[in-house]
Amino acid sequence: MKTGVWILMLSALSPWVQAADRPIQLNQNLIEEIRVEGQIQAWKLYKICLDGAAYYVFPLPTAPTGIAPVYTKFGKPELCQGNQVKP
Repeated sequence: MKTGVWILMLSALSPWVQAADRPIQLNQNLIEEIRVEGQIQAWKLYKICLDGAAYYVFPLPTAPTGIAPVYTKFGKPELCQGNQVKP
């Protein structure tokens, strides 16, 4: 019962809680740039480092459209520092 009340309280307060925006320099956090080519179209996929974890960013010309965490072959999040992947 306590868990249900806690979840209800958090969901009620969530519209007023916002994360602080912060600028991120792509050239400082870029680990790798991947070009994905199909028969008709090609896309660029960026692998960046944010807060010690690696993420893929799927950009459009005007804005990024998605972000997804990178996992190792063992299913653990890939760790990084700056623009280098930690072993």
